[in-house]
Amino acid sequence: IGNKLRPLDTSSMIFPGSEQSAVWKVEDGVEILVVPTTGLPSVACVGYTMAFFGSASAAKLGRSVWQHLISEDNMEGPVEVGPREYETLRIQAGQPAFGHEFGFRQREEQPQSQNDQDGSNIRHKKQQDDSANAIKTSPLELHWKSTLNLEKGCYLGQEGVASILKNPRGPPRLLYSVVFEDHFNLYESQSRGDRSDVENLTTLPRPGQNLYALGSNEELMVGTLTSVGEAGGTGDPNTVALALVKRADSIQKQMK
Repeated sequence: IGNKLRPLDTSSMIFPGSEQSAVWKVEDGVEILVVPTTGLPSVACVGYTMAFFGSASAAKLGRSVWQHLISEDNMEGPVEVGPREYETLRIQAGQPAFGHEFGFRQREEQPQSQNDQDGSNIRHKKQQDDSANAIKTSPLELHWKSTLNLEKGCYLGQEGVASILKNPRGPPRLLYSVVFEDHFNLYESQSRGDRSDVENLTTLPRPGQNLYALGSNEELMVGTLTSVGEAGGTGDPNTVALALVKRADSIQKQMK
């Protein structure tokens, strides 16, 4: 591995253990931080995150190392995971993500008015946008109870967490994995151009779409899709997704 000038000395490059990290000092003042994680649960993807820093040539060296690692000539190298594959692995593993299951949704860029350009309305509009795009979920709804310090004193959101913990029925919603069996669904994109007197209204699932109870004629809404993987991205003929689904007793109450 290395640039065209000289190869890197890999003799001191020892990969860290599962709960450690390492910093490799290489050429031209470049350092490489190596962390044994991909940001995904180990059941979904095992690997390392490498950050190149320390000098102006860090980015160039990082690209060179990356190209070597995924090269077809490197038979013992790792498997490249693209953005869509990574997202599908995250969803398949049931891991929440910022901008999908918590945090803020991405804001669409809007053309600026004269007042915006002058700066007089920007702060007010940002507050409005943040409020409108906030994803209001609790860590307990995302199966993140282990991340909470229940012994801590006052903190933002404490009352909401405490009310859920005291409720014997549990959180109002929970995050579930959803699997769409593709061989049971003929999507509009697949049937486009077919000769038929009936329009196909079955579209590929998208985040934000509602889930309804079977047989309710789309009248009994039970949850909302938050993330959707790439169709067939698991290697099986299905599409995986995540959804926040209402508590069972709430759904049963709607059925009466």
